[in-house]
Amino acid sequence: MTGRSWLPCALGLLLGGCGQSEGELRDQWVVSLSTDAPVPQFGDRLVVEILEADGSPACGGCRRLLGVPSEWPASFGIVAPDTADRDLVVRARLYRTESAGNDGLPTSGRVIDAAGILKAPRGATRAHIQLEMACFGVPVRLDEGLSCDPTSGGYAPLPILTDAPPSIARPGSWPDAAQIPCAGEIPEDMLCVPGGAFLMGAPTTSLISDDLDAEPLVRLSPYAMDRDEMTVGMYLDLAEEFNLSLPAVHNANPSSSRYYCTYDPNRPESRALPVNCLDRAQARAVCEVQGRRLPTEAEFEFAAGNRTRETLYPWGDDQDVCRYAVLARNPLDLTNGSFAPYSECRETEAGRLAPGPVRGNTSLDQTDIGLLNLGGNLSEWVEDVYADYRESCWEGLVLTDPLCTKNDNGWFARRGGAWTGPPITARAAERNAQLDDQGSIGIGVRCALSR
Repeated sequence: MTGRSWLPCALGLLLGGCGQSEGELRDQWVVSLSTDAPVPQFGDRLVVEILEADGSPACGGCRRLLGVPSEWPASFGIVAPDTADRDLVVRARLYRTESAGNDGLPTSGRVIDAAGILKAPRGATRAHIQLEMACFGVPVRLDEGLSCDPTSGGYAPLPILTDAPPSIARPGSWPDAAQIPCAGEIPEDMLCVPGGAFLMGAPTTSLISDDLDAEPLVRLSPYAMDRDEMTVGMYLDLAEEFNLSLPAVHNANPSSSRYYCTYDPNRPESRALPVNCLDRAQARAVCEVQGRRLPTEAEFEFAAGNRTRETLYPWGDDQDVCRYAVLARNPLDLTNGSFAPYSECRETEAGRLAPGPVRGNTSLDQTDIGLLNLGGNLSEWVEDVYADYRESCWEGLVLTDPLCTKNDNGWFARRGGAWTGPPITARAAERNAQLDDQGSIGIGVRCALSR
């Protein structure tokens, strides 16, 4: 269905309808909608409402929930009621289906919201309303008669809507939506992640993170990431060359907290395993000696969610997590209900899988550009301190290359799922924390490089 034929009488039916006598021309508004937002990334659903000046519905059916049109600008007619001698307000919101409640309306503030005044029509009166990313997350205040001014991102009185300007926005024309390619050489063991914009977090909270629904809007510069988690062998080679401290050593006692540490000088084959049991200082150091750094939280999530596709998992949206990633292989008692999610991926048709991380390059846990094991095997240290998305570190309309550094409690962010954790931790949006001086059998490292 094209934008021009998009439910052409849908709202007209609400306020007098399309059923006037043949040849009779009723006073009406012809309203067009445009947006500069990338769709469907930032919105795949529209709600359009016709309201009285006080914000109450102009009629019993003056709200329509609509899919995003295939062509823009979208236009529709609103036939005025017989007593249309007063101004009305039209409000439009563009949002993502996943943020909608049971009534279909957005439950999150992460929408583009615009409203304007429809002057009483004389004949076919044209009006245009533009949904701009400059107003993303700024709600209309109907009780105060205010809407977002896209030139400032702040509030202004509801505008009187007129015909479309000569130059109107096109979907995806928001300047920050442009994909930015990497510049400079990319090392052979790394892959380029082009820069772009996305929403961190998720429309709903989770059992692990209760702040995901804040959904910061983030703009990232291009960067490169290691294709896979760093192995024991890679770490040992760099440690020898640059005099780095060694990881905690595997302890052969099954009751030891280091039993699942992968570095074992008595087992040469351990060199192929991803290195774990590193504290954050060690992880940072092994990246820095290569002229690299730890990725930020935003960079990790952007890569794990396939950038502007914003998929649930690195491999896409298939929720058969155990098939794709090394997760939930904890050695806890499988019969214990409270621990079952941490071990549920061990049972397979071929038998019970062994606990512990596995050698890389063999997993279906892969992004569309080929990054491996961002969903499971080992979680990974990132550069940020752990800060709630509702705290000041994450405030702002658009955050450019965000990095949270304010923290005095020793908790730092870690990203990605691990063999020790439940399947939910594979989600690209999930986040967790770890004390910076504590290595873990579930945490490893991969490096990043600004490009």
